[in-house]
Parts: sequence; C-alpha cells; structure tokens
Amino acid sequence: MLMLRFRDLMIPDGQTIERHRKIVETSGCVYWGWIMRDSEVFPKEFLRKFSAACEAVPQSIALLHSGSFSRYIACCSGLVTTTVGRKIETPDLARTPSYMHESECAVWFFLKTIDDEHRSDSFSIEEMPTLSVCSQHDQELLAQQELRDFRALRESGGTLWITSE
Repeated sequence: MLMLRFRDLMIPDGQTIERHRKIVETSGCVYWGWIMRDSEVFPKEFLRKFSAACEAVPQSIALLHSGSFSRYIACCSGLVTTTVGRKIETPDLARTPSYMHESECAVWFFLKTIDDEHRSDSFSIEEMPTLSVCSQHDQELLAQQELRDFRALRESGGTLWITSE
C-alpha cells in the first residue's frame, strides 16, 4: 500500500483531514497534494504504474500524520502529475482545501474517501522509491520484517513509502 506522510503545518492541528473530508462530503472527491521534499527523487516509474492501477480499480492509500502518528486510509481513483515531477498547482481549486490553493505539489492524488483513523498491529516498509540513497535509519526500517510503531518513520528521509500490512 502507498503511504504518504503529512503534517498540519500551515493550519491548526487535526485540520488537514477535516478540511479534505469536508470537500469530499460536498463534492464527492478531493485533491490531496504530495509535497515532495527537495531531497527526494520523483518516483516516475512507480507513479506511472500506480496511476494505471487507479484507473483500472481505485486503490487504497494510507495517510500518515507524522505529528500525532495517526493513520487514515483513503480511496484514490487517480492522480495528476507531470512526467518529470515538476511541481504543479492543483488541477481544481473547488476540490482542494483553500490553504493549498497556492501550493505546488509533485503529485495531486484524487481521493474519493478518507476513513477514520486506522490502527493496525504491524506493518513493514517494502520500498522507499523517493530516496536515491537511504540513510542508516532508512536501511534499518527496510530491514525490519515488522514495524509496530509509526514513530520510527519520523526520522525517515522519505515522505512516500510502499508498505505491507
């Protein structure tokens, strides 16, 4: 499962999920921007495959709040990006929370739902496709067969991971 890291940096705590959900309630869908770090590489091939999978069947993705360590499962039915990962503005202002209207993101995920906080006993990191070089910490995360605590991801250099549950 694709997992994206986020944090309530420009708005009060807890509002990222709530503001996205409000748009889903009124419009039936919302755009979620992935703010790729400057140190990350654009995972072109992975996103090409993920986009094709979403077009065939909507995909579940996880949204990890790296401040509260809350995780939410969302239903993604597509994405908008450039082939080279150049950051772009939202494709639809009406379907994007206002605090993100001027943000440029490498990918805009088209979400149909965002569920309540999700808990799982364990998971593992299978890939970190945005890291060209993994730190010692990231190598240790990849080597672990089972992670039981999202806090371990706070020190990761990545903001997009492929996980198994």
